[in-house]
Amino acid sequence: INLHDRISITENAYQNPTAGGNGDYAQLENTAGASALWDLNKLVTQFGYDHADDISLGSSQQVPDTTSENFFLTAGLHFLPQITAGVEGGVGLISYSQAQTTLQQPDAMQWNAGVFCKAQVSQYISGQLDAGYTVYTPSSTGAFTNQNNAANMYFQLSLTHRVNRFLNYTLTAGESTESSFYGQPYKYYFARVQPGWNLFRNYQLSTPFWWQAGSQIYSRGSSTDYDQIGAGINISHAITQKLTGTLGWQFVRESSSQASLNYTANIVSLNLSYQF
Repeated sequence: INLHDRISITENAYQNPTAGGNGDYAQLENTAGASALWDLNKLVTQFGYDHADDISLGSSQQVPDTTSENFFLTAGLHFLPQITAGVEGGVGLISYSQAQTTLQQPDAMQWNAGVFCKAQVSQYISGQLDAGYTVYTPSSTGAFTNQNNAANMYFQLSLTHRVNRFLNYTLTAGESTESSFYGQPYKYYFARVQPGWNLFRNYQLSTPFWWQAGSQIYSRGSSTDYDQIGAGINISHAITQKLTGTLGWQFVRESSSQASLNYTANIVSLNLSYQF
C-alpha cells in the first residue's frame, strides 16, 4: 500500500509543448492519492486513485485552474519467470474553474484500456510494451475545444540496457494523447534516450536527449503542428548518506507551423533530494 502527496511549482512553458514560449505559465501542481499492489503469485494486480489540483500562478495568462480525479487498474499474469503480460485501464474526470478566465473550457472525461507485456530479455536487458486505446470526451463544445471526441491508439516501448559497468541507458518511444495547456486534447509522438555514465567516482553523469512531434488544436478546430527537441546534461553527487544534489542544464527548441510560437530555451537547475 502506497500513500502519497506530491507538490511542485513549474513555470517552464516547454513542459507542455502546446504553450507558447514567452507566456507566464507558472502553475502549482499537487497530487494526492493511494495505490495498492496485490501479489497472488501467478497473478499480480495494482489499482489506485489520485486527486490532482493545478492552480494557475501566472499574472498574464487566461488559463483556468484544473481539478481531476484519476483511477487506474492493472492485472498481470506471470507466463514465465521472465515474462509478465496483462491488461490495464484508467479513467480521468477533469473539471475546469471558469472564475478567472474568459476561455470557457468544458469539463471532460478521458479513459483508456489496453494491454502490456514486461520481459527480462537477458541479465542486462529488460523491456516493456504498452498499447491500447484512449478517448477524450468534453462535456460540451467551447471556443478552445475540438468539436468532436478525440479517440486514438496509444503505445509505449521502454527498454533498459546495462552495457557495462561504465554505461547504461533507457530508451522510451511511443504515441500518446494528453490534455493541452488550454484544455483540449493533443496527439503526439515521442522518443527519449537517457544514457547514464559511471565514469567518475562518487559522481553520476547522464546526458538525456528527446524528441516530440504533435498537433495542437485551437479554436474552431484549426490545428498547429509542432516539433520539439531537447538535450541536457546532469551531474549528481551524494552529499551525505541521505542527501543528493544534482546540477543540470537543458536546451529546448520548438518549431511550430505558426512562426510566433517558435522558441528556444536554456534551463539551468539545481535539485536537492533528501531520503528519510
